Amino acid sequence: MLSAIALAGSQKSPTMIAVAIPIVSLGLPILDVRFPVIRRFLGGQKLFTADRGTIHHKLMSRGVSHKQAV
Repeated sequence: MLSAIALAGSQKSPTMIAVAIPIVSLGLPILDVRFPVIRRFLGGQKLFTADRGTIHHKLMSRGVSHKQAV
């Protein structure tokens, strides 16, 4: 789907925007994994332990349902 959006965007918009769409779309999940690991490392915790520091859990703590958070 991301490649189709990028290809469609490359025909209608400048190349930079077409390349940026997949990068931005994949950037949020990558950062959502990276930041809690960095936070655990700096805090002296085990890197791969579960916690409630991801975007999914933060949304759920604000009252968003599980289905909407996913």
